[in-house]
Amino acid sequence: MNYFSRKDIVRLLAEKPDMMSAFPDYAVSPGLREQMAGIPGIALCDIAILSDHAAFERMCAAHTYPDAVLPAVIYTGVERVRLSACDDSLRELKKKLDRFLHVHMLPPVVLGAPSFRAALCMYAAVQTRQNICSALMCAACLFYRAAVCIPLCKQCGITRIWMAGIAPCCATALNLMPAPVLRTYCTILPKGYGITLDMTGVTVPVDADLRADDPDVEAALFDCCSRVPVPDESTRGVLSEELLQHYFETYAIPLASNVISTLLSGRPVDLFETARALLPADKKK
Repeated sequence: MNYFSRKDIVRLLAEKPDMMSAFPDYAVSPGLREQMAGIPGIALCDIAILSDHAAFERMCAAHTYPDAVLPAVIYTGVERVRLSACDDSLRELKKKLDRFLHVHMLPPVVLGAPSFRAALCMYAAVQTRQNICSALMCAACLFYRAAVCIPLCKQCGITRIWMAGIAPCCATALNLMPAPVLRTYCTILPKGYGITLDMTGVTVPVDADLRADDPDVEAALFDCCSRVPVPDESTRGVLSEELLQHYFETYAIPLASNVISTLLSGRPVDLFETARALLPADKKK
């Protein structure tokens, strides 16, 4: 049976609950946890954005291979998805791991916390310029995809996260910001928890047929179909290194660190109150 055809997984991806540190057994089974406990080196691979397999192979070749790979579909709460594409991506990943890397692939997991992503995006939402808001939203979303995995990684002894691609909706936005700086900041938080984040520099062309106002159109994998203006010479690089630095150092990293450390301690956290406390004083609502 295809994993993403299972009724419980279909329901989970339809409802997209906040599921970041506590997981039902059908999402992360006790058997899988026991299996992972006996494997010293595991990499969690975000297959929802595994869009460029050549880039994935180059990323793998640049690092020591893990003992096993845990495939994960990470949802944001705002995307649309064709579930069969996730199964296709899963089969393609297994083929590459078996034939070329000789690395064991574990059963997949599904996780996400839309409220956590929304909190990370609050800084972007208070920006007055639309192109800066859009670019910061995509920076927040990419950061979220790694950050949301950290509690599960700490619970299961996972020491690496693989991100081989970006969501199609973010491809255009990356042209509005210094991508190497973004990738650098995305690695800081996992490193603080003893986790290495490996990323490709791939960008994915935005499908011109995708329209946010067409509910019948589905992305091949995950895509929030955000309306990000195509950059021209006047807007390219509009999101400066200084603004990215300010976003990550004064807001995103402190927020995520607070949330994750609180959850790992077993205590509840108020995501939005924590986020509002970190917003610039003149932007708080």
